[in-house]
Formats: sequence, C-alpha cells, structure tokens
Amino acid sequence: ILTTGDELYLVSLELSRAYLEVGKQLTLNDMLVALLLPSGSDAAYTIAVNVARQVSGNPQMENVEALNYFTGLMNEYAEEIVAVSSNFKNPVGQPNASHYVTPHDLALIASHVINTYPSITKITSSYRRTVTYTDGTKSTWLNSNLLLNKGGDFYHPAVFGLKTGTADDAGHCLCAAFEKNGKKYIAVVMGCKTNVDRYKSALKLISLIK
Repeated sequence: ILTTGDELYLVSLELSRAYLEVGKQLTLNDMLVALLLPSGSDAAYTIAVNVARQVSGNPQMENVEALNYFTGLMNEYAEEIVAVSSNFKNPVGQPNASHYVTPHDLALIASHVINTYPSITKITSSYRRTVTYTDGTKSTWLNSNLLLNKGGDFYHPAVFGLKTGTADDAGHCLCAAFEKNGKKYIAVVMGCKTNVDRYKSALKLISLIK
C-alpha cells in the first residue's frame, strides 16, 4: 500500500497528472494504473519516493533526495537491460538537457516490460480502469493511448499497449505494442508535431506487418 504525501506538491503544473490527493492510499498495482493510463506524474512521484525509501533503507529520506535516488535506480536498470544510449534525470520525462532517450532504447525497455512484467502490460492494454482507495472512494482513468479506444478514430484491435509521451522538445511520442500472426511487435514514433500525427505514424508502421 502506497500513501501519497507532500511529494505531490513538487509536480510541475505543466505535467499531466492523475489528480491524486495527499493522504490517499492505493496498492502499488493501482498506483501504476494512475501512472500509466492518464500519464499521472503525481503517481510517478509517489511511486518514486516510496521505492527510493524502501530500497535505500532510509524511510526518512527527503522528497528531492528520494526522487534523485530513484532516478539513479532508473539509470542502473536501463544499463542492466542494455538501454545504454539514454539518460534519465527525473522519473516523469520532464525536459532537462541531460535527460534523453532513443527510439531503440524505448523499444528495448518496452520489450523488457512485455516479457518481464505482465501486470504492467495488462494495465496498458486497458482503455478504462477504475481503482478503489483504502477509504472506499474510487477514481476512473482513461488511457491516453487512443489506439485502444474502440469508439475512436485510431483504434486498432492488434494493439495491447504501451505508452504515450509528450514534451515540447520531444514532440508527441508513442511506444505501441501490438500482436500479429502470433508474434509481438513494438512500434516507436517520436517527434510528431501533433497528437493525431503520432497515431497516424504508428498505424502506418503497424500496417507494414502483414
């Protein structure tokens, strides 16, 4: 069970969020729903500080130190799975001159997630999810990946994830996981000028697999 704390006050206003409230409690799995479907930077911060305090063995670690510690874990893990052409400076992709990732590394990370963490893949394959806090209240989030919206213009039945991303310098990005003829594939598009462009580009890549 993770409890949201004052780390939420550190989330920049321009970042997307799940609109979590301080003092709310969710299981880690449900906090991942808040992270992955609406791109909740607030959920990312809560996960980051909790993991950092547990892994470091210092439950009193300050928020900023915890975020930096978690980012260090991100880079160590990326190196372990040979995603070595990227460098992370924060857990949410906030623009930073030293924060960068390549399409190849995104594909490596996505492949690792699909093959190692089925619970994450299950979350990202959902278009809508409702979670229940420990106090009985609920939140419902929609997936920012419109390839999963059956009622939308960009829906594709082969897609089962994985994640959108948007930043001023990076543009509109998408890492799309899909399955055809019993094989799983990953399509990565980055630097798209509009939200629509990223889905059109991803669908074009998906169409190449017959």
